[in-house]
Amino acid sequence: MMERYLYIIFFVFLPFNTSLSQTSTIIDSLKSQLKIANEEEKVGILNEIGWQYKYSDIDKSKEYVLMGLQMSEELGLDHKKATAYRNLGAIYLLTGVYDSAILSYEVALNLFKELEDAKSTAKVLNDMSVTYYRTGDLDKVLECSQEAQSIYEKTDYLEGQPAALMNIGNVYRNRGDYATALEYYLKSLKISEKAHITSGMVMVVNNLGITYESEGKLDKALEYYLRGLELSEELGNKRFESVYLANIADVYKQKQEWEKSLEFHERSLSLAKELDDLEGIAFSLMSIGTLNESLENYEKAILFIRDALHLSDSIGLFSSKIHSQNILSQIYRKVGRIDKALDAANQALEGAELLGYPERAKAAHHNLSEAYAIAENFERAYTHYLSFTYIKDSIFNENKTSQLNELRTKYESEKKEQQIAKLELEKANAGIKRNGLIAGLVALFVISLISVSWLRYRMRKNRQLREQEIRLSQEKIKYYKTELKQFTRNMVMKNARIAGLNEELEKVKEEISFNCPSYNGQIDKLMQSTILTDDEWVEFKLLFEQVNQGFFGNLRTKHPDLSIAEIRLAALLKLNLNTHEIANMLGISSESVNKSRYRLRKKLALQKEANLEEFIMKV
Repeated sequence: MMERYLYIIFFVFLPFNTSLSQTSTIIDSLKSQLKIANEEEKVGILNEIGWQYKYSDIDKSKEYVLMGLQMSEELGLDHKKATAYRNLGAIYLLTGVYDSAILSYEVALNLFKELEDAKSTAKVLNDMSVTYYRTGDLDKVLECSQEAQSIYEKTDYLEGQPAALMNIGNVYRNRGDYATALEYYLKSLKISEKAHITSGMVMVVNNLGITYESEGKLDKALEYYLRGLELSEELGNKRFESVYLANIADVYKQKQEWEKSLEFHERSLSLAKELDDLEGIAFSLMSIGTLNESLENYEKAILFIRDALHLSDSIGLFSSKIHSQNILSQIYRKVGRIDKALDAANQALEGAELLGYPERAKAAHHNLSEAYAIAENFERAYTHYLSFTYIKDSIFNENKTSQLNELRTKYESEKKEQQIAKLELEKANAGIKRNGLIAGLVALFVISLISVSWLRYRMRKNRQLREQEIRLSQEKIKYYKTELKQFTRNMVMKNARIAGLNEELEKVKEEISFNCPSYNGQIDKLMQSTILTDDEWVEFKLLFEQVNQGFFGNLRTKHPDLSIAEIRLAALLKLNLNTHEIANMLGISSESVNKSRYRLRKKLALQKEANLEEFIMKV
């Protein structure tokens, strides 16, 4: 089964009741408001237009968000600036540029924390958990989701809790710990029902169905899927209708009710294509392929699963890609194409081990063991069989350990209750009061020793955690310093080459202009084109702010009349670039840089003896 929770996790992005035509109407209305709005209102409207465009036109979405970001910086509107960075992170996430998404979210996170906006901070943490899920970093998903949930609980913000709880459940579900996953999913469902969050109910009901299906409880899974389909239809959300149709089809397949399964899969694929839902299309292609495998239509199955694999790869669905490779290996083995079976399984194993997917790795080892056995390479077959059983036992032991811990806790609780009852009886017996007192003192002494030991242990662990956090923070800053240095070096080199080309163009301009006067304007336009583009400036700022946190905010607060060009110059001076390098970065002459430096000094109100670079370094 190809898990749908990879799609469902996008709690904050999915439009629940808005069609493309409705979105277009909303955008037109916002553009009308933009014409009559004041400067501060325009920033919010630009951000909202960018957000509305995210599904229909991602380039326009980015364009409007960047305009909103620039205006928020010019006006010193930190909250709207943070919102713009959050929207930019969403755009990068939707386009699969995960590193830039994380950078954008981190800037937004720091700004919201500085503004002490707890709810927005938690929302960004939830966004980040989605992004980390895409990269396969489950530890970071858990860390972000738990921090978000903690904030939601402290602020009594019920509406945010279902997403955080569900994402925590997704981590445990992906690790094969179904009992813990169900615990978090049911908590998420309970809060969604209490707060009447139908959208939350729609998503978590699906994840409950997936988990019960993974445990082999098909009737229970079908019950949740049918409930989710009904909720989706009530909301008028075709995206989730498509999801539930596909999952219902999968249950019918496992029940070997082939005709029903194919009917629901085809309905799901049709809806996914209508919505241009690439993840939904990938899932349906995979499911129809595996259905054909069950019906022994192997060549047809291979075609569908290959299409699913390529689509999953192109949109960053790595777990699904690995699953497709495992299924292909299985089918190739059935048709006797052992070389292809081995190749597909090895690719699946490499991806599963790299991204930390034990279930996928287990399936890959099983496929390799079976394929090598057919090829009569029994040594390798046995090696992979041992790896398969080891991972299988590890997953089993993890689940059993969790269950044993629960039983142990329950046993200790019952044992404590019995001890309390016994003590009460002993107290009622005057003949053994003294013994009871002695026992109590001994117990108190033992508890005191345990408490002191535990306190020392916690102090040691806290100190180790603080040291680890400091070390990680230092490593993170070191990484971003290297990235910023490399990015700046590349920009200087690129722009130096462009400046050189401009010099060459200047030399031949007169001759070309004489022979072809119509080209004269085009040459000037080419020579005057902006070297540091808006996208490059945004990327530069993201890296710069990770290394020099608070620089732009402090500069803007102390000197609100600085222009964007002057802030850019200050940032380049902070990097200790010389005049020639700055000129190349900005696409202007060295003389123009000196003039800009003079204007910057004047706005900063520096005395003649003051050094501009030293002043900037202290900001």
